[in-house]
Amino acid sequence: MNEQLIQVNNIIKTLLEQIGSIEIQSSNISQNEILQLIAITNFVEEFNGFEITSEVKNIANKISININNNYLDSLTTDMKILHLAYIVNVLININQVDEVRGNYFNLLSKFENLEDMGSNFVFITTLFTVEKLDRYYRDLAKYMFDDYFWSNTLEYKQSRIFVYYYYSGLFIKFGTYSRIMFDELYKVYQKALSNQDDNLIFYLHQPLNLSWNSLSQIQEDMQQFNSLIEKPLSDYIYDIMMPKYNLLENKKVYDSKKEKIKVAFIFHAILETSVDKVHYSLIKFLSENPDNKYEFIIINLNVKEIGCFRDKRFDDLSLKFQNLNFKYIDCHKEFDNEDISSFYDIVGRSIRLRQLIMDEEIDIVIGNNTRVEYNFLFSTRTAPKQLYWSHGNYIYDVKGIDSRFTHTLGVGIFEKFGYKYVGITDIIENSFLIQSIDENKIKEERKKYPMNAVILGTIGRLNKIASKEYIDTICDVMLKNQDVIYIACGNGDREYILSEVEKFGLQHRWYFPGYVDSHLYCGIIDIWPNTFPLPQGLSTLEFMSRSKPIVTLKNDTHDYNSQITVAQKYYQGLKYPMVALNIKIYKDSLELLINDAEVRISSGKYFKNYIDKNYLHYDTSSFISMLNE
Repeated sequence: MNEQLIQVNNIIKTLLEQIGSIEIQSSNISQNEILQLIAITNFVEEFNGFEITSEVKNIANKISININNNYLDSLTTDMKILHLAYIVNVLININQVDEVRGNYFNLLSKFENLEDMGSNFVFITTLFTVEKLDRYYRDLAKYMFDDYFWSNTLEYKQSRIFVYYYYSGLFIKFGTYSRIMFDELYKVYQKALSNQDDNLIFYLHQPLNLSWNSLSQIQEDMQQFNSLIEKPLSDYIYDIMMPKYNLLENKKVYDSKKEKIKVAFIFHAILETSVDKVHYSLIKFLSENPDNKYEFIIINLNVKEIGCFRDKRFDDLSLKFQNLNFKYIDCHKEFDNEDISSFYDIVGRSIRLRQLIMDEEIDIVIGNNTRVEYNFLFSTRTAPKQLYWSHGNYIYDVKGIDSRFTHTLGVGIFEKFGYKYVGITDIIENSFLIQSIDENKIKEERKKYPMNAVILGTIGRLNKIASKEYIDTICDVMLKNQDVIYIACGNGDREYILSEVEKFGLQHRWYFPGYVDSHLYCGIIDIWPNTFPLPQGLSTLEFMSRSKPIVTLKNDTHDYNSQITVAQKYYQGLKYPMVALNIKIYKDSLELLINDAEVRISSGKYFKNYIDKNYLHYDTSSFISMLNE
């Protein structure tokens, strides 16, 4: 045995002796001891022909016997005991690791103590490093979604989905592995449809949606999701669930001449996302400019699995909605008596929501595509008139949608991917754009980055950056300009982005600060290279409102013609196209801004003027006209 193997065996021996000398209880074993042993176990597994000394095997065997005799129940309730058992069994059965790992996944898939799992999820992320995540997701699904799963209660099934998707999303930035998760969950979804397991079908919709769309960049991706999930679900709701639950279509005919028309906005949650800020902005403008013909109601689903009702960060915006002059219904409080469990009868809740809308005699329902409740309300014909509000997905198509509108295309009538859209004025409330930030805070935060660098950057979901063509374009520009860095602000998977950036040798010039204060970082970033094919949203408007320049590539998702026409009325002298027609022009525009500070300043004034003229004086007439159609 060579010197390295002897040293590793000695380290293992020392750690195991420390643990073996005490009573094996969670409180007696440190998290750090388990982490050290996991790291060594990874090394042992990957080292071809690693030899374990008989002395180490004997100690490991004694700990294994102790666990089997005294702590079997703890294997599904105590993460430290579970991982200690895995470690010693690998050491005892070094040539049968696959079998040991299978037993580990079987226990992990049945793990009951979710609080302990959350506190010690670092064991899993240490054991399954990025290159092993493929195996983690596939093997966990193999053991989790077995016959025991299908024969169990709804709460148990939901808890397993919660562990598989939500815990992984919280503790592992899965990004490029999300499609593996989708593939495994889709198998469960198909079987749930076959079994007519309604609550499981509904509960699966959110993780299926999020795991698919975390990598969706183009409308074709959204079309595929619609074909795989939304349309079959819409048919299932209409053909199977409506007869099963005695649900009848709302036969009332929409009467545009009615003295008072009741309109309900359905929101799945109120968080601090750009989408929520757009929702709030429109409704605030409607409250300040009342139209006597319409009565507006806000219905917040406040869905439990997102857990937004437990997070105080979201209270401010939620209170803003509640303080508007419209009726506000929180479904979490209305239906659930503020029960905080994430596992619940989602079908029953959806039926009660539908009945509430009908009891309120809502004439128009407005929803979008992010939750199963939208599909359910549309497909069961809940209101006389049902409108889909697109925030960028133009493909969503289920039964019962009467008309579509969007704020992303400008005002007018548009044909997008075979669907007619009514465009309303883009919407953002002043306070989301114009924020006074202490310049000293900006200067202090700016010190984290190279002093003389020109900073490119974006703020938002990292999946919008995760386009190979976009990364290649930015890196090509950075190679020619050595004093340029890129700050990628936001949550998501950075691994894929870094893997592409490393091909250019530029990883030391890309920064990932995570979730940031957008108001602060809009003061730090110098130039905003808008992402493509999926562009950024609200954050770009705030950036422009700071007199900062942005470069945008024309794409099929957004209609920039009206935007360009309007903008040119208010400021002359922009030295590059507001919207680049191709990659070459996009690169040339970026390089011009990088190398000429005066152009950066003058361009910033252009965009500031554009924001002042178009977003700070909102006219609700386009929205009201859309309702009147």
